[in-house]
Amino acid sequence: MSSIVAGITLAVANFIVGLLCLFRATKSSFNGFISIVFGGMVARLGVSSLLVMALLVTKTFETIPFAFALVLSYPLLLIVEIIYAVRYLDQMKKKETL
Repeated sequence: MSSIVAGITLAVANFIVGLLCLFRATKSSFNGFISIVFGGMVARLGVSSLLVMALLVTKTFETIPFAFALVLSYPLLLIVEIIYAVRYLDQMKKKETL
């Protein structure tokens, strides 16, 4: 059970950091926005990969439940993040045109 919780927690933490990057990026110029969003993606992927490797190498959790939870929750939260980002940016664009 703790393996599943760890996988979902890692995915949720990645989701929250992604939203924080998005909020920060909207206050920047276009080049800053691109740098923050894509740089954040690369940084999040790197940190997530290091955490997964560290957890699996130290045998802290059972591999199969951890991977299963991560593989299911990560893409779902990524889809939610993308949908939210598109809607948020649309709202920002509408505010600028008013």
